[in-house]
Amino acid sequence: MAQPGPGDKAVSHQARIAQLERHYVRCFETEDGQQVLADLRQVCFVEQSTYVPGCTDAMLINEGLRRVWLHIEAMLKMKISEAYVKRDQKPATGT
Repeated sequence: MAQPGPGDKAVSHQARIAQLERHYVRCFETEDGQQVLADLRQVCFVEQSTYVPGCTDAMLINEGLRRVWLHIEAMLKMKISEAYVKRDQKPATGT
């Protein structure tokens, strides 16, 4: 049995990214997906402030919800492979 070559891992990674892109498209570009996005838009602080006076913890939770929305939105606006290339070019900061 042949050993995997150095480029095989990259090809496999690219194949997974392409598959993920198809999943996002199938999920969110349907009528059902559009309804889910409309609901998420309401609960993920897309059009309102995440600030909660006197409660930093609640604000951080709200920001987490908003970040999920921003990720989905970015994935639908650009090719998934582009998003992963950009992500992989800089280390995650956790913010």
